[in-house]
Amino acid sequence: MTIAATLIARNEARCIARCLDSVRPFVDSLFVLDTGSTDGTPDIARQAGAEVQHFAWPDDFSVARNRAIELADADWHLIIDADEHIESGGELLRPWCATGPRLGRVLINHAFDDNAA
Repeated sequence: MTIAATLIARNEARCIARCLDSVRPFVDSLFVLDTGSTDGTPDIARQAGAEVQHFAWPDDFSVARNRAIELADADWHLIIDADEHIESGGELLRPWCATGPRLGRVLINHAFDDNAA
């Protein structure tokens, strides 16, 4: 069973490293679908160990998300935005996925910090 952190991103240089660093211990791979960044986001993601593919923004999140899932080679996908990160509970991801195909989605309660970098 493999798990990929799967992101779509554009101009997320200020936060993508934190996101990828927070999920790395809990997944087998990091995948970023970049939709036209001009701020160095792809380079930062690569430096953090992510595979980065480029994709012209289709003006439709579902199309971009589905393309990212198609390209990221994994049995399960942790869908996370570049401005999000895991603070605790990441160790539960693999056991949840191991429950089998009955699990389709786990929604995590978000805590927002307007002052976060």
